[in-house]
This record gives sequence, C-alpha cells and structure tokens, in this order.
Amino acid sequence: LGAPVIRVFADTQMRAQTWQTVSKGATRAQVQDWIASDLRECAEQGKKFGVYIGVQNHGDFLKAGQEQLDLLKAVGSPWCKPIVDTGYYKTPDPYVDMALVAPMSINWQVKQSVFGEESDIPTDLIRLLKIVRKSGYSGYLPIETLCARGKTCDPFAEVPAFLKKLKDAIAQTA
Repeated sequence: LGAPVIRVFADTQMRAQTWQTVSKGATRAQVQDWIASDLRECAEQGKKFGVYIGVQNHGDFLKAGQEQLDLLKAVGSPWCKPIVDTGYYKTPDPYVDMALVAPMSINWQVKQSVFGEESDIPTDLIRLLKIVRKSGYSGYLPIETLCARGKTCDPFAEVPAFLKKLKDAIAQTA
C-alpha cells in the first residue's frame, strides 16, 4: 500500500474490558511479554518491506509514557516505534509523557484536549509544538477532533478551526 507506518494499539479495544480482565489475571509483565512478542514478529515483517510498526498509547495498558517506552524496549526492534496520542496519557500532566516519548516517535495523533474526549480543556498547542520541535520530529502532525461526551459537534466547523489553531501554533513556534 505504500504506507511507511502501520498504527497498532497495545490494548483490548473492547468496551467494558481491561487488560486485566481479558488476560484473566495475568501480571502486567506477562501481558507485556505477550504483546512484545507479537509486535516483534510484526516489526520483522515490516522490516522486510520498509514499514514501521507504530505503537499508539490508546487504551488502558499504556496510560503513561514510561509504560509505552518499556513495551518498546521489550520489543527491541528499531522497526517498532511509538506514536504519541496526545489525548491518551492518563497521568496528571500528559505533556510530561509526550516529552518523554517524543524523541523516539514515528508519528502523532494531535487531539483537541490532552485530557481526552471527556474533557473540553483545550490542548496547549504552543506547549505541544515546543515538545515536538525539541524532539526533532519532522513528520506530519495528524489531527483528531473529538467532541466532549454529551456534546454535539459539527466536524465541518471543528476540523478547520482546529487545523487553523495548529497551523497558528506551528507559525508561532517556528
């Protein structure tokens, strides 16, 4: 397909399930070993075709930047790198997690709020862009707009408005 990166989630992606319930009581270390083994296999396949495996922090297994880096270290392949999902570090200061993972990132998902779709606190795009620039990342910055739960949003208004804010932040941090 010509894609340079395949995005994967290290999680169940099943509503009302957690990695603990799906793994039937396995330890975090055991689950990480299982995921790392599968990602290693994917990375070896990707290497054959020049395609990176991008592991996104999306779900309950990778709530913090260090957890994401620990998993990638367990994979041990230069063909497996992190994708920074700006709205899915479930820590007190997600920007700290982003800064930790950013230097190794292969891609990003820039969301309107770093506190997830349950929040309407906007992402500090200037702070975010400073992290991106300091990391040396030079790829695309995909955006993702999500309405706060219970709110109705018009994507034809939301997407262009958010894109403009991101472009303004890019210009302000140049």
